[in-house]
Amino acid sequence: MKVELGGGSFARGDGWINVDQCDTADVKHDLNITPWPFDDESVDEIYSSHCIEHVDDPVLFLNECARIGRVGCKIEIRCPAPTAHLAYVAGHKHVFSLQNARNIDIHFPHLFWKGKRRPLLKAFHLNPSEMLDWAKRDLPFLKGLSDQQIMFWIPGTAHENVFEYEVVENGVVQ
Repeated sequence: MKVELGGGSFARGDGWINVDQCDTADVKHDLNITPWPFDDESVDEIYSSHCIEHVDDPVLFLNECARIGRVGCKIEIRCPAPTAHLAYVAGHKHVFSLQNARNIDIHFPHLFWKGKRRPLLKAFHLNPSEMLDWAKRDLPFLKGLSDQQIMFWIPGTAHENVFEYEVVENGVVQ
């Protein structure tokens, strides 16, 4: 089973189950309310685009992904990059950045992962905003840097963060 979290009225379709509060959702549910309406270890793949910044607690969101995901479940989460203009739109409750993800995943996992399974951060990349091309055109000192390097260091050049997680057994000592 493939689940899209917060797909709204523009969900992926094509075999994905859209979970959202809108009337067009396949499963109408507030993602702030746990447990979500899925059995433990019942999901093979999870996708969420521009949703995690709207929930009350991103760690609870990620823990719930791990609860419903089977070991090996791929989780892709997209959200505004912290320096993107979309990061501070009304209705967003917080910014979810690479440093948030690293702190939760690497530096303090014992504080955040309490269940039998946890999401393990496998990859991260940035998607560009229109300002990336402008920066490359107007700032000659950027020549030779990759787009990912520029987006990481030059505010406004990244549009969104893309986090790739995998559900694993939780080996964190409680």
